[in-house]
Amino acid sequence: STNTVVFKNMATLALFSERIYGSYEEELGAALVNTLDLQFPKLENTIIAHMPVSVDVLQNLARSTRKSIVFSGPLASMVAMLDRPIRGLEYIELRWDSKFYLYEADNFVRLSNEALGRTVGIEWVNFTLRCKVPEFVLTGINWTHVTVLSLEIPLSFSTLLPAVLAMPNLVKLTIDVEDCEEEELITAVEYLFNIREYFAEPSTTKITNLRIFCLDGPAYLRLEEQIPLKAAFEMLTWLIPGAAIEFS
Repeated sequence: STNTVVFKNMATLALFSERIYGSYEEELGAALVNTLDLQFPKLENTIIAHMPVSVDVLQNLARSTRKSIVFSGPLASMVAMLDRPIRGLEYIELRWDSKFYLYEADNFVRLSNEALGRTVGIEWVNFTLRCKVPEFVLTGINWTHVTVLSLEIPLSFSTLLPAVLAMPNLVKLTIDVEDCEEEELITAVEYLFNIREYFAEPSTTKITNLRIFCLDGPAYLRLEEQIPLKAAFEMLTWLIPGAAIEFS
């Protein structure tokens, strides 16, 4: 076919934009990708960040990729991309940010469960979630296959901890508190210092690496002489006994 383009030796494909959808160059690039029949017989790594790629192209790239996929975009596109199990893939990283895809927030739990439920058989599943909706909680999630989780969300430990501890394959957890409000941090500290009132015994989670990022944010710097934030977060080592905690 005259519309077929074969990249015989391409091992890594990156389609990305730092500005979400809109420039002429991005629209032109997306049009070319979506119009042509692109083939990648030796494709190992695919990176797509905020590019308006069609469902057919997403599915084709997912099936063509042998080792790793990194995708930043709407949850609906993740669901479409993973329309069928991808066998043999070593690593997939999915990133969602309410700053760009707020319209999906009301359906976040349903869509994220559907997308992450389709990662079965992939060795490493990394999900990065950034959501600044004040009432946002993780209640109802079912992320069975996630192994690495990075969160920058409202710091409600009463719902956050039960949700992540129920994830059977999670081994690495990062919680970003850099932009938390003072009141939010104070509430978190009170909860953590009383953590044994909420959990009868330490968890049996597989988490071995717990990272708190970043305790030198604006709110922390204002509060560090008033409340022991670091000591509070270290209380998590009782709940997650197999984890090494890192502050950065």
